[in-house]
Amino acid sequence: MGETVSPPAGWLWKWGVVCVGISWSWMLISCASLMRQAKADEDKNSQNLPPRLADLPKKNSENQ
Repeated sequence: MGETVSPPAGWLWKWGVVCVGISWSWMLISCASLMRQAKADEDKNSQNLPPRLADLPKKNSENQ
């Protein structure tokens, strides 16, 4: 009845910190990879688009 509960062992905290560090590193690597792939796809797709009409020089009715 007078027993106290001891905190988890030190090795459990160490494994927890290691697991959080590994998962955080994995997340950063995955995010960087996805961003790099999206940028490459964006550059590739932008080459196939025709020019926007707003970028073309406007015709002036006086020059015709």
